[in-house]
Amino acid sequence: MVFTVEYVLRLWSSVEIPLLRRVPHWRARLDFALRPMMIIDLLAILPWYLYLFVPFDLRALRLFRLFRLLKLLRYSPALLTLKRVIAHEYRAPLGALLLMMMLMLFWAAIIYFLERGAQPDKFSSIPAAAWWAIATLTTFGWGRCSAAS
Repeated sequence: MVFTVEYVLRLWSSVEIPLLRRVPHWRARLDFALRPMMIIDLLAILPWYLYLFVPFDLRALRLFRLFRLLKLLRYSPALLTLKRVIAHEYRAPLGALLLMMMLMLFWAAIIYFLERGAQPDKFSSIPAAAWWAIATLTTFGWGRCSAAS
């Protein structure tokens, strides 16, 4: 409820923003409501109201609350610098990610063809082998560690 009150108050007072003073109040509020951060805020509080009418599990929509943290970019010079670097250099990490995905799929196909006969339950398909590759690369392994070993 607090977020709702805050959202409505921001929407109501948006007519005081210098750029929006020259337009009719309804138009100023509509323009302000259509800003990306206001839409994210609306999507963050909307699941609570939707649950009152639609009894589905809408907790996944709560992820939009994390986007509210983007507002911190305005107040932190370090985060602004990080945002600028990411905006200008997005191609390098994207290329590295694409290369890693291609290598992971290549090695998943290799391990599938090598191990499918020996372990058909673990390597039943290339996507299963890709899951094994991801689990192996991102953790200490997909098996249990025992204290005796």
